[in-house]
Amino acid sequence: MNMKQKLLRVVKLLAMAVLLFYVTVFVLIYFATQDVIEQTTGPVSREQAVKHCPIKLPLGAHNIQYASLAGGLQDCEQFVHFEAQVSECHSHAESIFAECSKNGLRKPIPQFQPVSHPHKVVSSRLRTEWFDNERIAKGVVAGEGTGSEPRIWIDEERGIFYYFVTD
Repeated sequence: MNMKQKLLRVVKLLAMAVLLFYVTVFVLIYFATQDVIEQTTGPVSREQAVKHCPIKLPLGAHNIQYASLAGGLQDCEQFVHFEAQVSECHSHAESIFAECSKNGLRKPIPQFQPVSHPHKVVSSRLRTEWFDNERIAKGVVAGEGTGSEPRIWIDEERGIFYYFVTD
């Protein structure tokens, strides 16, 4: 094999490697940007929700609605709304924050603060008109709502639990 043939072989191998690289990058970007959406079309029972709801649900949860989006490159939104006894809403929120603290950044468990008519949380890509946290007249709120810590509101007059997290 002369020098010209060796050089041609190296160029062909290099061209194949570059082509393989670009095909791999294209496939990764294509699949990393595909959104996976799970959402209810109306209130559902706990039995119906438990398979697809993005969070665990307490036994007394009813009139459950949720919407979650998992997109490429760690794009995530989760909304959950359910009705339950106020005490069950509080204990469930505490268990969620305890689990997040254990699994996440080992941050202290956030403390609930009183809230009245908070800013409405909306999604640009999910149907969340039922996530009416702005209707809370007397309630509490805790958490950041980003990364490893959700934001949770509890409507203490109507017995409604609201959960939101985005990444």
